[in-house]
Amino acid sequence: MTEEEKQDNQPPAATASSTTNQVIVTFDLRDSGKDDNYGLDDSSVGPRVAPPDIEEGALDPSDDDSELSALPRRWSDFSGLDSSGFDASFEDEHEHSSSLGNKKRRGAKKGVPDESMLVLSPRAVLARRVLMILYTCFVVLVSTICFLLAQGANECVQDDYAFPPIALALFIAMAFSLIGGVAYAYDTLLQQQLVNIHKAANQSRAIVTSLFPKQFHDQLYREAAKKQELGGLSRESFGSHSHSLDPFPATQHHATPGASFRHASKKKGDASERDTDDVPDLTSKSNKAFAPLPKARLKSFLDHEGDAMESGHFMQHARPIADLFPSATVLFADISGFTAWSSEREPVQVFYLLESLYKAFDRIARRFGVFKVETIGDCYMCVTGLPDPQPDHATRMVRFSRQMIKQGLEICKKLERTLGPDTGDLRLRVGMHSGPVTAGVLRGEKSRFQLFGDTVNTASRMESTGERHRIQLSQTTADLVIAAGKENWILPRPDLVEAKGKGDMQTYWAIHHSNRDARTANSVTGVSSVSGESMRSSLPSGEHGNGWDGPQEDENFILNLPTTSRSAKNARLVDWNVELLVQQLKRVEAQRSPNLAGKFVEDPMAVLKDKAETPYEEVVEAFQIPKFDDGHVFRDSMSVELDSKAVEQLHQVVTIIADKYRDNAFHSFEHASHVTMSVHKLLNRVVTPDEVDYQRDAVDAIGLDVHNYTYGITSDALSQFAIVFSALIHDVDHTGVSNPRLAEENPELGDKYKNRSIAEQNSVDIAWELLMQPQYKELQQAIFRSEEELLRFRSAVVNAVMATDIFEKDGKAFRNQRWEKAFRSKEAHEESSAFDDEQINLKATIVIEHIIQASDVSHTMQHWSIYQKWNEKLFREMYMAFDAGRAVSDPSKGWYKGELWFFDNYVIPLGKKLDECNVFGVSSDEYLNYAETNRKIWAQKGEEVVKEMVDRYQKRKELEIGGLTTDEINGFSAKDLEYIMKKLIEKGRNSGTKKVDAAKGQNDAAQAWMDALEIYQRAPSATEIKDRSIIFPVYSGIHPWLKGGKIFNDEEGFFEQNLARKFVREAKLYRKNPIHYYRALSMLSEVTAKIQDYSTAIKLSEFILTMYKQEKHSREFEKMYGVDRAATQFANTAVYHEHLGNHDKASQIIEYVLNTFLPGMDPTNTLGNFELMMPIIYVLHLRREDKRCYDVFNDEVESKFQKHHGPDAFTPTKSIHKPILWLFKIAHDLDGFDELDGVVEYFAEDDKGMPFPFLENIVVKTTWGPSQMFAELCLLAAKKLERENGDMEVRNKMLLKALKLTRMSDYNIRDKNGNVLLPIAHAHHQPIFDEIVALAKSVGIFEDEERQEPTPGVQVKLPQSYLVTPTPALEFLS
Repeated sequence: MTEEEKQDNQPPAATASSTTNQVIVTFDLRDSGKDDNYGLDDSSVGPRVAPPDIEEGALDPSDDDSELSALPRRWSDFSGLDSSGFDASFEDEHEHSSSLGNKKRRGAKKGVPDESMLVLSPRAVLARRVLMILYTCFVVLVSTICFLLAQGANECVQDDYAFPPIALALFIAMAFSLIGGVAYAYDTLLQQQLVNIHKAANQSRAIVTSLFPKQFHDQLYREAAKKQELGGLSRESFGSHSHSLDPFPATQHHATPGASFRHASKKKGDASERDTDDVPDLTSKSNKAFAPLPKARLKSFLDHEGDAMESGHFMQHARPIADLFPSATVLFADISGFTAWSSEREPVQVFYLLESLYKAFDRIARRFGVFKVETIGDCYMCVTGLPDPQPDHATRMVRFSRQMIKQGLEICKKLERTLGPDTGDLRLRVGMHSGPVTAGVLRGEKSRFQLFGDTVNTASRMESTGERHRIQLSQTTADLVIAAGKENWILPRPDLVEAKGKGDMQTYWAIHHSNRDARTANSVTGVSSVSGESMRSSLPSGEHGNGWDGPQEDENFILNLPTTSRSAKNARLVDWNVELLVQQLKRVEAQRSPNLAGKFVEDPMAVLKDKAETPYEEVVEAFQIPKFDDGHVFRDSMSVELDSKAVEQLHQVVTIIADKYRDNAFHSFEHASHVTMSVHKLLNRVVTPDEVDYQRDAVDAIGLDVHNYTYGITSDALSQFAIVFSALIHDVDHTGVSNPRLAEENPELGDKYKNRSIAEQNSVDIAWELLMQPQYKELQQAIFRSEEELLRFRSAVVNAVMATDIFEKDGKAFRNQRWEKAFRSKEAHEESSAFDDEQINLKATIVIEHIIQASDVSHTMQHWSIYQKWNEKLFREMYMAFDAGRAVSDPSKGWYKGELWFFDNYVIPLGKKLDECNVFGVSSDEYLNYAETNRKIWAQKGEEVVKEMVDRYQKRKELEIGGLTTDEINGFSAKDLEYIMKKLIEKGRNSGTKKVDAAKGQNDAAQAWMDALEIYQRAPSATEIKDRSIIFPVYSGIHPWLKGGKIFNDEEGFFEQNLARKFVREAKLYRKNPIHYYRALSMLSEVTAKIQDYSTAIKLSEFILTMYKQEKHSREFEKMYGVDRAATQFANTAVYHEHLGNHDKASQIIEYVLNTFLPGMDPTNTLGNFELMMPIIYVLHLRREDKRCYDVFNDEVESKFQKHHGPDAFTPTKSIHKPILWLFKIAHDLDGFDELDGVVEYFAEDDKGMPFPFLENIVVKTTWGPSQMFAELCLLAAKKLERENGDMEVRNKMLLKALKLTRMSDYNIRDKNGNVLLPIAHAHHQPIFDEIVALAKSVGIFEDEERQEPTPGVQVKLPQSYLVTPTPALEFLS
């Protein structure tokens, strides 16, 4: 145990002094520190009642990867405070820690008492007993003497009226006994009071510990003492606020969770009204043992600081408690989506979630030495680096935040069963910044510890500009993390952050796993994922692949994502729905008559044989609601135990129902669960109305009032279960189209249901047939035990589901007429109708139907983001139907006005009807307010929103990253993300090699690579992927498309430079396979040469060779990246040396490549051999060694291709093999060249002989492109024709083709202003260009031509984080 831990485990020091008139007890808390045995959690100032099923040890501080071992199953289990005002869990924790902490206390300072030491020692107890015995003997002795004296006196007096001796003795004995008893009682009460004072002091100290850092404790108590001193010396300055030292105040103050300390009202005669002369001098040395009570000192500061400050007197005598801390890290954590989530739930559920999360965060904070400052709603604020300096404050906070993210995710997912849909989708958004902060106690009516300064503001900006499930670090914090040697903990954010008041900022994401995990590739969250090796084995080899004509993948794969994530969410939704239905069934059983015990319906379908032909025809005006039964309504449903078989069967039924929902965007099981949650919320408002007085003793009267107020719904648990069940099934098997369209698509179904509410009736029948199957007998018995219950259940389900078809004209007219009769007719307002059974049943039926109607469109009556989410889902579903030809009109054309009409004619009137029902309490106001607000926002932004929805739909269909919403990307699990990355990598490799429609294929490939980068950068689950090498093929794959011009680089070329640097940094940290690191370094060498830093490019390539072993790495290199990039980049350095004039060095490299590298290359890899040879033959051609060029290229490229693949095989470079051989042959021997006819045939026609643009751009960026080669070949052919007096027309055609080709090359080598971009290519190009122009002019065929811009590529928005000035490449030479 460290010294700090020892200090933290010491209980507070206490001293006691007893006098005849008063007892003063002081507690010295200065060295007590933070003690878990005595202290409350950091959340003790707010509601601290722990979720009942979360055990104290569930978050073991000693275990970094601990999980919550148990979480609450029902939010309804939430319990309040005990009668003392403190939460009971504190008492239990205190006693538990006291019993377990004896060893710690033995190591505490000598003389420091605990509770037991406040009771008299055994010696003192023995002395007390001896004194009691002596006192008793004294009383007996005195009584005996008095008896004898009285007896003697009576004998002397001989008076009949003499006082009886025995009476006198008894009187004296009783008097002394009474005195002794009073003294004993006083002594006992005094001992108990000492214990109570000690507990109160510990509680007060714990509160101070949770509110203020240890460093400020002494100052708080000193200021409290000064205030008491000032109060004693000049009470007039404080009015009546002098503070009592009476150890037995008339009113004991207890800290109530969730409230501030309140000062008890003064009573006449209180110690506070005594003369100031009675107050001892607290500053004198003789009175140090008589300091104010700890509780009094703390409360005097917290309760009355504001009052004292109003007079201005205290501020003149006390300095503010504050200090500057130069090095600290401040963190803000916000629950993303919390506001929208909370709009769907009840307040108790909202606080239940917050308490569960904050309790876990507090435990983690204590473990990592993080000080919690405060919570503001769903925002959690904490700091490291104060009050005690922490050199590792930045890394400490990163560790804390990662555990915070992990625990938050686990808690939310586990609480989804308790708190309902989307709880598991909540994520934290965390931001932090480091720097100096001003910290102190901001005194006032409610004194709190606070932080101030720019560091706090910047940390808040880091949180607000962050993304869900991500930890955003400022540059300052990232620098501290890097300085601590934890560079692998962070990744640069792709785009710059525009922070309010800060401008553009470069920020970083913290990876969710530790350094150890990064090296071992272990995921923190344990999410299973496809391993990198298995994935690579399933992909085509190389950046371009070798299977050129292989089968193409479905390009709509993003629209058909794996069901892993959806299935997992549906499973959680199933569990939540089952739990909710189980609670409803328990209420049904609790209210069921004992007469039905043991009974059941043998054949439910037989009971319903006489029902109407269709569910629509079963709809009744009002179904029967049971009358009030005081014997069953208030029976405790939580004590009911359902048959385990019934619960198991219920789970099976709900699971099957979930599976029967189709994969629609809107009419899905997820939406059904959303409707169910709203039903549950409104039902709770009905069942527990706020307007009823529950404080009365007459339980029956309360129950009757609730029954009448809710139209009997409270007394009918079966109807409550029926409406929840109806919400769950109301869209089963929905086809995603309207009822009229469904009748056209399925005439048989339309005929069966007489073309009315087809989808709704079909849902009822499917669910009912499932529920009534014989294997669910126990579940049926749990729902209904008699035919009467069965019929009521059926009637409620049918009425509720049919009410969801709001566009069926007859049903709508029927419901409107019934509403007028129940709530607006003259009879409805008569007092006698309030207790009329017919009116009660009618109103109950209407209320139940309105509950499900409002819930079915509850997204329109909830937070704007909830409305947007489901509105777009409905739009997407209808647009997909239109795209598929299942709808006549384009929904986007009238969507804006249609929503306004829907709000005005249905949603808002429905909200007003909820209010008129007068049973929903504040929920009716809440729903109506949200509806009106959403309508107002839609009127302002709706047209723009519709355009965005259309654009997202189209882009989603075209597989553009913009088509995936932020929520969709954020919702990807690690496994989903790996799947998408795999598919995009496949598309990037295969699309670029299509023979048919090559230009589109290249654009598709370039877009796929950029999509992969964008999704990976934005998806929070990227940090959870075990094998981080999944991104490396993307970095490498983007590079050739940048060179090829299919991805437009920025003007400065920063994107390409920073992409290579990011690749190097991440590959260096990947310890599993060095091939990625070699590929990254070779890419960096190549892009460095592109900016003409040839010296650094050479050093980087030579640095690779210090680690690279061809026999070990070459084949694996080709397997992963298609080409051995380490070898090809080393060959490129021959060109760099030749350009720099280092001809000998260039020669050495050429010989090394030809004699060492080339024999070890894979002979079947034509593309790899081609790229290895290009720089070699370029240098040899410059040196006029064309015969050797011909032999090398023919032997190592063309011949091997023909041998291993055959003449009909395809490779991207096949089309230029023959012209390259012609060039070397004619350049070597112009006169002896005998293939002129082949050259003319190949190039003479205008539409022939033009090189593949993409290949041209790739090659020319390194050495020389095909256009340069072809131009030189055509020039030499024209010369030969002229020399041999051949056909001059053919010669002119060859010259024109040479001119066209060399101009094409010139457009790549120069920018539009004529500046040379590629000096190496220009060195070969310019002489040839000048010669062609001169010859063309000489024969009179030269024509000026406007500059042609490069072939259009893919216009993409480059990530901002890649557009910053690159760091020097030399820093990577280590």
